[in-house]
Amino acid sequence: MPSRIMCIMGIVVVFVGGSSQSSGAAFEPLKAPKIFVENPSRQLDPIHEGDKIDIIYTVENRGDAELIINDVRTSCGCATVKLKTAEKIVAPGGSQDILVTFNSKDRLGKQDKSVTLFCNDPDQKRLKLAFSVEVETYFTISPKQKYDFRSVRQGQVLPKPIDVLPAKAGTVVEVVSVVFPLGALFSYRTDPLQGKEAVGQRLTLTVDESAPLGEIRGRVEVTARVGEFSETKSLIIQGSVSGELSVVPPRVRLDTPSVRGNQLRPVKLTAILGNRIRILGVDAGPNIDVTVESNEKLTSHTIRLKIAENATDGPHGAELAIWTSSIVQPLIRVPIFMHVAPRLSIEPPMVLLRASDTSSGATRRLILQNTSKKAFAILGLSADRDFLSVEEADHPALPTGTRFIEVTAQAGFDASGEDATVTVQTDVPGAETLRIPVMFESVAHQAGF
Repeated sequence: MPSRIMCIMGIVVVFVGGSSQSSGAAFEPLKAPKIFVENPSRQLDPIHEGDKIDIIYTVENRGDAELIINDVRTSCGCATVKLKTAEKIVAPGGSQDILVTFNSKDRLGKQDKSVTLFCNDPDQKRLKLAFSVEVETYFTISPKQKYDFRSVRQGQVLPKPIDVLPAKAGTVVEVVSVVFPLGALFSYRTDPLQGKEAVGQRLTLTVDESAPLGEIRGRVEVTARVGEFSETKSLIIQGSVSGELSVVPPRVRLDTPSVRGNQLRPVKLTAILGNRIRILGVDAGPNIDVTVESNEKLTSHTIRLKIAENATDGPHGAELAIWTSSIVQPLIRVPIFMHVAPRLSIEPPMVLLRASDTSSGATRRLILQNTSKKAFAILGLSADRDFLSVEEADHPALPTGTRFIEVTAQAGFDASGEDATVTVQTDVPGAETLRIPVMFESVAHQAGF
């Protein structure tokens, strides 16, 4: 019987007498995982503000290959998931519980949150698990989390009150206690506050007459009662207490190196009530020159600060002390941080030469720069070792106040264990003599011994 042979898609088909037979086996479908969660969206019972609840989702693998959970992401920091590495792999036909913890602190009203699972299911690479819960409370406070009263004087009423209202209509809230940070810095008065459908209380705060001047930051704890239930809520309170004088800025900071004679940010003192206040004395230490400028009415004073000509190099911490005729603020202290640049900067600040039989690494060029950008002269160069030579190097485009010098060691010298010093004489006041250390890298050290 005649036959024909054809190759279709890599399968040999033999036609015999009008029929066909296949000589290759059929392809088996690829195995794959399949993620499934029953009831992925949950509506939870109401909870009280501050409570923590756990929600468990059971992840099933209805496929025939391992299900791998690659990542878990939550929509909010209030929801957390703890999943160990071994728990991220679910065998075919198996399941794994996912525990989601929700923290309702500072969360009021309806909360819609979600957790997204990222996995290797080819048909569903991500699965969203959601839950909704109503967070209830007995009362609310406003401001809710932070109260910034900016700047007030001793004995002054704070500009904004704290309102305490019951959360449910038809109820009444009663403030039981108010605890302030750092002790009795404030006093408070309560007044009735009528809401839309509830009765609350308004707290009016006053700074104590003897409260210390300066910045205040801490937590106010308000305890209130609604019916037979009581609860405590807290908020951050921050600001500063001032006396008769405002001080701006409260601190002076200059992080970048600055040359002598440069002005720092001035400190301004202003009489808040417009009364006359005299400056009796000022002092900021030996590294800062201080001058005072006052208006005719003596209600405003500007303290100007300048880096002194005899200031020492490097970073400094100082304190500006201002003595005044104010009974409340007889002494004002302002911290100062600054960095005094050297009169002549040297780069690099030390020289490292190689002790070898070649000239490679046996010469180093140093840059000397006057930080005031003024021209200066090099009056002398010397080294305390015979095998070192020092000379000034020319450059066609040197900026004003810059000089180059070169330190060279003789070829083949042996300076193992030796240290040396190069001395530079200049005409810069305060930097007449500069000493630059010279160190040597031995041949053995270069070879790694």
